[in-house]
Amino acid sequence: MLSFKQYLEEASGLDLDLKKMYMSFNSIYFDNELPKDIPISWYKSKRLAGEIAIAVKGRGPSREVAYVAHLKISNVLERDKKSVVAIMLHEMIHVYVAAVLKSTESHGPEFEKKRKEISRKSGIDIPKTDAMDSLGLSSALKEKKKNHLVVLYVDKQSGAYVKLYAESSKNQKKEIIDYFDYNQKYIVKKYKLVMIGVAPTALHHMMSVKRKFDRFGGVGGGFAIQPEDFKELTAHWKSNKSDVIKVIAGK
Repeated sequence: MLSFKQYLEEASGLDLDLKKMYMSFNSIYFDNELPKDIPISWYKSKRLAGEIAIAVKGRGPSREVAYVAHLKISNVLERDKKSVVAIMLHEMIHVYVAAVLKSTESHGPEFEKKRKEISRKSGIDIPKTDAMDSLGLSSALKEKKKNHLVVLYVDKQSGAYVKLYAESSKNQKKEIIDYFDYNQKYIVKKYKLVMIGVAPTALHHMMSVKRKFDRFGGVGGGFAIQPEDFKELTAHWKSNKSDVIKVIAGK
C-alpha cells in the first residue's frame, strides 16, 4: 500500500488511480473498516467536488443505511494532488459515517469528529463541505462565461442567492415570469429584493453548496454567492438595463 507521503510524491495529478487511493487510505486511516466494493469514479460536476450516494431502508425513525452505492470525484478541478487527496478523504469520511456508523447524517457531529481526526493524522486540511469553490476550479472554467437567465434573491438578512436557467429556454422563461407574477404578494413578504434577468456569468461553476436557502415553490431555492459575485452581477444589470426582465422589491 502506498503511504500518504508517497501519493504526494508519486501521483501525477491527471493519472490518480482513485480505487487504489481509496484502498490505501482505507488501510491507513480507517483500519480497513470501509466497504471495498464501492464503485469509484471521476465525474464532471461543476458544483460538487465529490459525492457519495447511499441506499436507505425503512422510514421515519427506523430509517437506516442499507449500503453505499457509489463514490465520485469531480474532474473539473485544477487537479492539484493535495486537493484531490483532500476530496477523497472527505468522501471517505462520508462512507465511514454511512457504512460503519450506519448514520444518514451529512456534515453533522460524527462527520466533523472524524474529519478533525483524519486531518490531524494526515496533515491535510480536509474541507468541511463538498463545495467546489473551497478547492479551486480549473482556470479555464473560471474564465468561461455563458449567458444565463438569472434569478437573484436578497433575503431580509441581506443574504444573496441565485438560481440559474438556460437563457435559450423561452418556455421556461415564460413559466418563471408567470410564477413570480402569480406569487408576488408572497415573495415581497419574504425577500428584500428579487431580480430576474439575463447575464453572462461563470456563477454556474462557482456556486456554494451551503444550502441555507429555503425553497419557495417550484422555482425558488438557490445557492449562496460571494459578495464579489453579487457586485459583478448587479453591475452588469446597471450597465445593461435591457437585460433586466423583472424586479420585485420587498416590503
